[in-house]
Amino acid sequence: MRVVILLLLLAAPAAGQMSEKDARLLYQQRDAERGRLWRAGEYGKAVALLQAMAADPGLMAVPEIRGGVRYNLACGYSLVGKKVEALAMLRQVVDDGPIDPAQIERDPDFANIRSLAAYGEILNDDRKRWEARQRFWDSPAMRTPYRENLSEDERVAGLVRFWSEAKYNFAWFDRLVDFDWDAKMVEFLPRVRAARNTAGYYRVLMEFAALLKDGHTGVTPPSEARDELRSWPGLRLALVEHRVLAAQVLDEALSAAGVKRGTELTTVDGLPVWEYGARFVMPFEGSSTDQDRERHAVLYDLLSGARGSEVRLGFTDEEGRKFEVAATRLGADRRQRYPEPQRPRFEFRMLDGGRVAYVALNAFTEDAIVADFQKAWPEIRKAPALLLDVRENGGGNGGNGSRILSYLIAKGGDVAATRTRLYRPAYRAWGRPEEWQTQTWSVEPNVDGGFAGPMVLLVGPGTFSAAEDFASAFDGLKAGTLIGEPTGGSTGQPLQFALPGGGWARVCTLQERYAGGREFVGFGIQPKIRAAPTVADFRAGRDTVLEAALAYLRGAGR
Repeated sequence: MRVVILLLLLAAPAAGQMSEKDARLLYQQRDAERGRLWRAGEYGKAVALLQAMAADPGLMAVPEIRGGVRYNLACGYSLVGKKVEALAMLRQVVDDGPIDPAQIERDPDFANIRSLAAYGEILNDDRKRWEARQRFWDSPAMRTPYRENLSEDERVAGLVRFWSEAKYNFAWFDRLVDFDWDAKMVEFLPRVRAARNTAGYYRVLMEFAALLKDGHTGVTPPSEARDELRSWPGLRLALVEHRVLAAQVLDEALSAAGVKRGTELTTVDGLPVWEYGARFVMPFEGSSTDQDRERHAVLYDLLSGARGSEVRLGFTDEEGRKFEVAATRLGADRRQRYPEPQRPRFEFRMLDGGRVAYVALNAFTEDAIVADFQKAWPEIRKAPALLLDVRENGGGNGGNGSRILSYLIAKGGDVAATRTRLYRPAYRAWGRPEEWQTQTWSVEPNVDGGFAGPMVLLVGPGTFSAAEDFASAFDGLKAGTLIGEPTGGSTGQPLQFALPGGGWARVCTLQERYAGGREFVGFGIQPKIRAAPTVADFRAGRDTVLEAALAYLRGAGR
């Protein structure tokens, strides 16, 4: 029997069988038409289209397409009054794999069948299976509440959960040469057992997660422990030319001592700043590149410690005067007096005498950024040149970036190639190697021709995650010129899960590359023209990179 199974699994695809990529493209086209019919109230035509899709073996071979078609068909049958067919199709959807019962309950398309007994039975069956699956993957046993001292069993369980989730889901083990993940778990077991309290335990977990060297993989401690782990003085820092500078001075004692914007931080507790960072900060930084690790360490973690503790900071001012100041780390309640400066998600203004449209896309977390761009687009496209800025964009929803990019380009195409691990227990038992599921992503062009003039995209180490998806697509489609510094070098789909004591963790599950296979995770997207801030310009309040981009547009770009 085993031989027969293997022969079937290894059989070649049938001639003419639709590829998964072609199936996804066809589904996108037909589902767009289905959506148009739906919005127009032409449910009968939409049902006929869905029936044709359900009869297409190429489409139905892709599980998520099959689920989407069947769910929409159940909705369509309900809307046209075919209650028996609607119930039968909804049963198929649920039997194929439970879905969130709340989605079914709030969907108005099922109003025609909601009062039927069979609907209630289907919903109850779905709820039981859904809750069972949720317990399996996210058991309440791992969601114990915060206590200052977790039990030893809870601490061990949290370590083992992170180890297990990473072992079967982490996307980048192939880059960790001579690395034994199981051995690392064994090595860290006595450390989590010996942790003096919950905050100390989470610090050990953060170091464990950082071993995977990935910007989308890490541990976040519970909020109750953050004052002990992540309190810092009233001072915000910047990293410029590999030097640590004061960016914003909030503590009156520091200001009185002579610390101002641009003053260089040279020592921490008597150690040179980078030696201190290497010993007490870098081991806890889960980053894919040096530029992201150093930036994150300086901006967020370099001066972190326990609330109320004192840290000795050594400075050198612009005239070369050296001095030292003792600063107290502030808790969350005191930091509320100094809220983090918030950049608007979208900025638009005209520069260079109205010849350059400047658009800063500072976050893709909110869908509203697309509406912001759409509103400004009629004015943006009038400009002779366009300067886009994602240097401070830490990511969010990559779809928002794709929708904005589609306005700008006259020619679309493939923009990303992704893959995720396919772990099949039986394959491992048979000694077969692990396989991967691959997918190619594309962006549709603007039917009105996109932006006609030259475009520049400003990037830097703060360009991260979904913003890198945007930058790699912009670069891959040759939409314009990238200017600045290499990006953070990390993107992908993180899997988030709870840990005992109220913290949580995430593990990157997806590899992403340029559509042609070029790597940028672990390296950063490389600009065509290098431009980086200088200490002198930082102190003078000048934007070195922006000025370089404007100079480029005045010359070769125009």
